[in-house]
Amino acid sequence: MKKNILFSLLTTFSSGLLKSQEDKAFHKGSITIDPSIGLAIYNTQSHTEQDETYWTGTSFASRRVKKDTTDKAGATIYALNGEYGITNWLGVGVRFGYSNYIEGTQKDSVYNLLSATYTQYSYKPKARSIDFGVNVNFHLIKGKRFDMPICLTLGYSNFKYSENNPDTDLSSTDNSGAMAKDNGLNYGILLMPKIYFGKEQHVGLAFHIGYMGYNYPSMQLSNHSDANLNDNNNATFQLKGNAFNIGVGLSIKL
Repeated sequence: MKKNILFSLLTTFSSGLLKSQEDKAFHKGSITIDPSIGLAIYNTQSHTEQDETYWTGTSFASRRVKKDTTDKAGATIYALNGEYGITNWLGVGVRFGYSNYIEGTQKDSVYNLLSATYTQYSYKPKARSIDFGVNVNFHLIKGKRFDMPICLTLGYSNFKYSENNPDTDLSSTDNSGAMAKDNGLNYGILLMPKIYFGKEQHVGLAFHIGYMGYNYPSMQLSNHSDANLNDNNNATFQLKGNAFNIGVGLSIKL
């Protein structure tokens, strides 16, 4: 009799615990899709190395020239995250991101030999990155309508910069089609609070705030006349960036 009572109490407790977990905004078996838009402000570091020929006073010699540059950049990020609940507190998923970097309009001029005058014109460079990654989310704080996971993300990133200037490029005398591109790594940590609405709680507002980093170890430079400008001076180009990231979107539970 005592064994039956104890078994009944354990069964009741387990059922109640399971039901209480299923009433939470996140639980084992949850499937969510989160589209969002965000803004990132980057601190960037670029490293350049190339061979340089110089005159010693008696003969020509070659030396390796290195240069490090820091700058800032901004980007609008469009992201789509998907997640599946492995346990009541752990979720794994995938991330797709598209970053459109903020570039200002530039001005330049072309000299006309016939009229002996300069013609002014404007152009706007374009830079973007495409990310694919894996997320691991820790749901340590949650309620019936509230969920605030800590997200760790890691993945692949493709970066492309186009100068869009017909008369200026990165290192060639043929002034057309200047471009820089590379495949690299993206990584980050984000706090992602969510608030769900309605009786069924299928749709809610999702926010995120955190840190994102990018590393492109071997930028490839080219233009319309030369597919590999790096070979001209045995040049290498590296680009890194880390950013404060903030955004808002929807969280949809399937």
